[in-house]
Amino acid sequence: MDIQNNIISRPLSNSLNLYLLDLFSHTNLVRVIKDKAWIAGGFARIVAHDEFKLTKSKNHKNIEEYLYGNGDIDIFSSSLSNIKNSYMKFTRGKLYQDAKKVSMYDCFQFNYDSCFSNNVNFPERKALDLNTPQSFRAYNAQHIKLQFVNKFFYDNIKDCFDNFDFTNCKYALTFLNKKFIIHYDKKALEFDKIKVLNLEHCNSPLLGNRIIKYLTRKKCLDGLYESESNQNILSSFCLKVLANDWDKVYKDNFYNTLTPANLFVPRLHDIIKLKKEDLILFLGKITMSKTQYHNGGYGHYSYSETRNYDWALDAMSG
Repeated sequence: MDIQNNIISRPLSNSLNLYLLDLFSHTNLVRVIKDKAWIAGGFARIVAHDEFKLTKSKNHKNIEEYLYGNGDIDIFSSSLSNIKNSYMKFTRGKLYQDAKKVSMYDCFQFNYDSCFSNNVNFPERKALDLNTPQSFRAYNAQHIKLQFVNKFFYDNIKDCFDNFDFTNCKYALTFLNKKFIIHYDKKALEFDKIKVLNLEHCNSPLLGNRIIKYLTRKKCLDGLYESESNQNILSSFCLKVLANDWDKVYKDNFYNTLTPANLFVPRLHDIIKLKKEDLILFLGKITMSKTQYHNGGYGHYSYSETRNYDWALDAMSG
């Protein structure tokens, strides 16, 4: 076991290592993370939960549930040339060509770009079996979504962790000597054990949406850790949203304009309840609409009435 500051690195247990080798045996993923690239974030976190028995799931089912339930595998590297090479390693050879042929009849898009990555929807191994009916391949095959991050680059895993907005995301996977190596920040494991989300910074306009995702869709955290630091980060996030104060990489690559509504500020307030001082910032900035239905009485005539209202003013009075 290797310990660097708060980061611990150790091989996975034999059982989990063999499971992952089998799970990805029809892909070139291991080849990618052997050299100058690593997996970090959500998928590595799920693997760590399995390794450290933070899940009640048996036979590593939590990993399959993540992968085949809209989860993804984020792959990072230190430069654009390195991540391009990693992508090329993944997309070369017979394994990839076989998957590509299968995906010709697939209702999923095999390769596509998103804001910050090149992506591959790789079919599950069953879909590559020649005895599997074509109808299954087209409509029922499950997929592993891989994201080769091509807008953010880090010198090493520690640098990568330092740029994550959640402490809980500080997990990574590499591969060495036929073994998957788990790297994790001790604090990430501590917060996951008590099932609370801890914030690190608000450098990304996606912070609000990610908080919503982790506290609703992920279903493994009970809430936001109550601390002055987290409250200060949320207040700073609200100021940055109002001022549109984001790094160029976000402004140049985000699909939508970075408005308070597009950054899900109202939904964020529903989940964690922003302070009154933060809500005041959005007075006059977000207009919502509400429809009321009325019964006209005699003859059961009914009608609707839609009105617009100031979201922040309504939230402060609620």
